[in-house]
Amino acid sequence: MPLGDHGTPAALESLVNRTEGLEDFWAVVHVRLHQPVFIDDSEEPDYVVGYYLNLGLRALSDQVPLLLEQAIDDGKIDWEGTEWYPVDPATLEQAVRKRIKPVSEQGTWYRSGRAFYPAEDSDDVSPQ
Repeated sequence: MPLGDHGTPAALESLVNRTEGLEDFWAVVHVRLHQPVFIDDSEEPDYVVGYYLNLGLRALSDQVPLLLEQAIDDGKIDWEGTEWYPVDPATLEQAVRKRIKPVSEQGTWYRSGRAFYPAEDSDDVSPQ
């Protein structure tokens, strides 16, 4: 990724110029999958029923839930297990900063991988 004038990723520098009223947010999103999914790439293959995901967003504060819903298409957000708060992207870990995508208007500037979790009881899984 190209570096900006101060040795920071250019995408991070592009986040400095934002439309008035927009803020940057860090969200930890809890998603319950529409249907359990069998994962066979671990030591103990299992059905997973949901996951956690981190998102970096630029939005009006009252628009964050809408942007979160737009970002998720494979399940339903568990709002009790989801949180977000304002963040300065420059304070995030370097590994995150390197993956920032430039946005000037509302949008998602960072998306992590998904951290899946298995069914806690057999009622959560109904094999197809």
